[in-house]
Amino acid sequence: MAESDAAPQAADWRRPLRQTVLHQLGSFRREGEAHQLAGAAEALLKQGKFRWAARLAQQALDRSAGRCGPAWLVLANLAAARGEPRRAIPPLLQLTRSDQALVAYKGLARICTWQGQQPRAARLMALAAARHPDDPRYALALAEQQLEQGQHQQAWEAFQRCLALDEACLKAWSGALHCAKALQQPQLALAIANQLILLDPGNPTHHQTQALLHWELDHPQDCCEAFRRAWALEPDNLAYHLNASIPIWRIPANGGTAHSVASRIQALSPQISQALALGERWNIDGSSRLLPLVYYCAYSPLNLRPILEPYYAMLSAAYAAWLQACVERSKRLGPGTVAADPAGTTSQGSAALAQQRPPPRKIRIGLLSASFHAHSNATAFGGLIRDLDRSRFELILIHRHDPIVDAVQLHLNGLADLVVYLDHSLEVTNGLLTSQQLDLLFFTDLGFDPHDFLIPALRTCPIQLTGWGVPHTSGLASIDYYLSSSWLETPEHQTEYTEQLVLLEGLPGCVSSQDLQYRVLGRDYFLLPPHQLLLGCVQTFWKIHPDFDLVLERIARRLPEALFVFVDCGVDSANQLFQQRLARRAPQASQQTLFLARCSSADFLSLCDCLDLLLDTPYYGAGVTAYLSMYVGTPTVCFAGQRLRDRTVAGIYRYLGIEGAPVAASIPEYVERVVALAGSPERRLAIKRQTVAQAHRLYDNPLYVRSFERFCQDLLGRE
Repeated sequence: MAESDAAPQAADWRRPLRQTVLHQLGSFRREGEAHQLAGAAEALLKQGKFRWAARLAQQALDRSAGRCGPAWLVLANLAAARGEPRRAIPPLLQLTRSDQALVAYKGLARICTWQGQQPRAARLMALAAARHPDDPRYALALAEQQLEQGQHQQAWEAFQRCLALDEACLKAWSGALHCAKALQQPQLALAIANQLILLDPGNPTHHQTQALLHWELDHPQDCCEAFRRAWALEPDNLAYHLNASIPIWRIPANGGTAHSVASRIQALSPQISQALALGERWNIDGSSRLLPLVYYCAYSPLNLRPILEPYYAMLSAAYAAWLQACVERSKRLGPGTVAADPAGTTSQGSAALAQQRPPPRKIRIGLLSASFHAHSNATAFGGLIRDLDRSRFELILIHRHDPIVDAVQLHLNGLADLVVYLDHSLEVTNGLLTSQQLDLLFFTDLGFDPHDFLIPALRTCPIQLTGWGVPHTSGLASIDYYLSSSWLETPEHQTEYTEQLVLLEGLPGCVSSQDLQYRVLGRDYFLLPPHQLLLGCVQTFWKIHPDFDLVLERIARRLPEALFVFVDCGVDSANQLFQQRLARRAPQASQQTLFLARCSSADFLSLCDCLDLLLDTPYYGAGVTAYLSMYVGTPTVCFAGQRLRDRTVAGIYRYLGIEGAPVAASIPEYVERVVALAGSPERRLAIKRQTVAQAHRLYDNPLYVRSFERFCQDLLGRE
C-alpha cells in the first residue's frame, strides 16, 4: 500500500513541469515561437534533461537568427550544470548583446573568479558599468564584485555611483555600510544604517545593525533603544530581548557599573528559563548577534559562577532545538565535509577528514581557539603545542572561523600533528570535529565571544576542557574541567567554577623563549621624557577598573613629579572614554598622564624596560603580559589577589623567590609600595636585577606540560 501511494505523489510532483513543457512545445507555430522553445528548454534543464534542453535551445536560436537571449542563457547554464564553465563563455558573450547583458556579465565574472582570475572579473564588470553609465544595476554589480574581492575603497565609490542614479537602492546602501565598516568609519556606517531604517523601517535587521554600531561607539543607551525597536518588530527574538534589556559599557563609568549589569543578568536569566520551562519558544536562527553581556563583569571583584552559570544554562536551553537541528543537518552532510583553509595548511590531514578513523593508540587532543595568531593566547599555549609528548599524544590545532593568518599561526600549524579550520556553519563545524574522534577537546579561551557556548554544546568530544586562556569559569555545563594551577589556587576555589577545578603543577601555561623579542631602545624612541619618574600601566583600558582611578589619584598627590604612562588600546572611542573618566574621577592623575600609541610586540619589552615601575591592575591583573615583562625585570607593583585572574604577578614573584617583591594586600599598602619604590632607585634596581637573573625559569618550563600530560593520562586510564 505504501508503494502504491508513493507513485501518484511522484507523478503529481512532475505533472506541472510536464504540462509546462507540453504547453511550450505546442506553441511553436504561434508568434514568439523561439522564446517558447527557450522556455521549454529551461524547464527541461531544471528537470535534468540536458540533451533535450540543448536541442530546444539550439532550435530557438535557429528560428530567431541567434537573437533569442533566453536560449543563450539556457546554453550557458547547461554548461555550468555540466561542470564545464569554459563552454559557458561563448553563449554568455552572445548574451551581452541582448537585454539580459547584465546576467551575462555576472556569469562571465563568476567564471573568471572560479578560474582564480579575480582582477579580470573586476575589469569585466568595470567595462560593463562603463558601457551602461546610466543604469544603476551595472554600478551595483561592479560594487558587489569589488566588495567580494575586498577592494573596499573602490567598492565604496561604485556604491556611491549607484546611489547617485538610484538613491533608494537598499542593496547599494547595505553594501556601502559594509564598506564603511571595513574602512573603519563607524560614524559614517551609523549614518548609513540610519538611512537604511528610513528606507525600510520594518526590517529588524537594520535596527540591529544600528544598535551594534552604537555599541561599537560606546553608546550603551542608544544601543539598547535600537535593540528595543528591533525587538518590537520581532518580539520572539531572544538576542534582541537580551540586548535590549541590559545596557553595557566597554569602559564602565564608575565602580558600580559591572555590579548593575550582573544584577540585571541574574534577574533576567531565571525569568527566561522559567518561560522556557513553561513551553515558551524563541526565534533562534543564528543570524542575530548577542552582545558580550557577561564579559565585562570579569573585570570586577565578583564571583562569576552565580552570574554565568544560570545565564548560559538559559541560553543553552533556548538554543537546544536549533542546535539539534544543526546536528541532524550535519549528519546528512556526511563525514567528507571540509571547511575552507585560508592558510593552505590542512594538506597535512584534510584528506583524513573524509574518513572515519579507527580508535588511535595515542591520546588525541584538540586545541580550539580563534586566537592562534599574534595574540596573548598563542603565547600562553605555544609551549604546550610545541612540547606535548608526541610519543603518547596527537595534537590537533583547530582554528575558529575567520582566522587571522600570520607568521605566528603558520608557525603553530607547523608544530601540530594536524590542522583543522572551521567555518561559520555549525553543521560543518560539527562534522569536522566529530570526524576527528578526539579524546579531549581543549577550548583555550572560552568567553571572548558571546556565542562561545555553541560549539561546546554540540558535544563533539566526550571530555571537554578549558583553562587559563580566560582566567575564570566559563559557566558552561558542557565543559567538564577547568585547568588551573596549584601555585595560584586551592581546592576551596571550586566554589568559583562550574567545571571541575583541576590544579596542575607549575604556573599556568608554558611561555616559549622564542616569544621574547627585545632590543635596547631608549626613552627618546618612545618620545618619553628622559629624566622623569615614569609609572606604566600597560593593560587595555577595559581591564582598568574605575576603583583604580582613585588609586592613581592617591599616588599622583603623593608623587606630583611622576608621570603615568598608558598605551592606546586601539579603539578610539574607548581611548576617549577612558581619558574622560580619568579626568573626571582622578583630575590630578589625569594631568600627569601620557598616552602612547600602541607599539609592536617587538617593542613591548623595550617599552617596559624604559619605565621605572609597572602598575598591575586590581581584580583582573596581568597574565601573559606579566610573563613577558619579567624578562626585563622592571618592578611590577601588584596585589596578592583573591582569584586566578588577579594573582598571577604575585605568584610569579613567589616562584622566582624575589626578595622585597612589591606585592600588596590592600589598596593603602599598594599606594605605599609605589611611593616607597618611587623614592628608592636602589631598591628598584635590586628587584630588577633579581628578576632578570631568575626570569629564565619562567620560559620553556616543562612542569606545566608534564602535569597536563599526567592529568590526561589519568583521566583516560592510559599509562
